[in-house]
Amino acid sequence: MKKVITQNLNAEEFKLLKREFAKNPGGVSCAALGYACLNQGQVQEAISIGAKGLAVNPQNSEARLMVASCFMKLHEWSKAQVELAKLIKGNTTDAKAFTMMGEVLLRQGDRKRAIPILKHAHGLDRNDPKTKLLFASAQEGHPLPPLDPLPPVV
Repeated sequence: MKKVITQNLNAEEFKLLKREFAKNPGGVSCAALGYACLNQGQVQEAISIGAKGLAVNPQNSEARLMVASCFMKLHEWSKAQVELAKLIKGNTTDAKAFTMMGEVLLRQGDRKRAIPILKHAHGLDRNDPKTKLLFASAQEGHPLPPLDPLPPVV
């Protein structure tokens, strides 16, 4: 899986990314542009970008993770779960997808299903602090930390 740009972009970089996405909506620019929109608080725009990219390339795992992240930001747990299930079904070694699925299940109050998923995620990446935190929270029944707030729309 390729690393995707997730930090805020300057105006020129954003325009370049939009042009790249227009040429190839199913490529890596889909997730990068979606994350750039998400970082600017434009969650619905990010979801729309992800949907366009996934329509062209349903196997784009970074785009699917980005869309799931958007739904999580909106607390639309069921929609996030659907996207993550599609991703996990095709790739049982994606630690981030399993961690996100475990978090979604925990936030829906389903500790019983979250524990084995987070255990699997922890086995895939024992050094990820978020996975460790979620797995411990699930096992011990501790409340989850709040989600990061959405940035203001710019």
